[in-house]
Amino acid sequence: MMKRSTVIFCLSGCVLFAACSTTAEPVIVAGPDSLSSNITAPITLAEAKSEACPAALLEAGANAKDCRCIETRLYDLGQIPGALSPNGDAPKAIFGGDGGRRKIAIALLRHDAIEQCGLFDPGHIVAQNL
Repeated sequence: MMKRSTVIFCLSGCVLFAACSTTAEPVIVAGPDSLSSNITAPITLAEAKSEACPAALLEAGANAKDCRCIETRLYDLGQIPGALSPNGDAPKAIFGGDGGRRKIAIALLRHDAIEQCGLFDPGHIVAQNL
């Protein structure tokens, strides 16, 4: 016959084992730095600043005033509901997952911001150099 303490130990182990095997995956709460993992979240000020003026735009002649304009317009455009919603479900292998698709969506909005800031106007140095 088994001792009472052995039975209680075995039952406790079985209960703990069952609890661990049926526990749901932990929910990770996204902090402000991890918004890029959600493709449709509004653009943050930090994203707008970092994505406003890529090197190619600076090499084409964009100045600090142009970059501030693009940053402001990009942020404003990125606050519109659905602005970063994907049109269809592109393969993640091409774009590197949701983060890559988000960067592409932001780049498309950046194009609109650049146009709104006049960098595509024929007289602007950037338009002349591109």
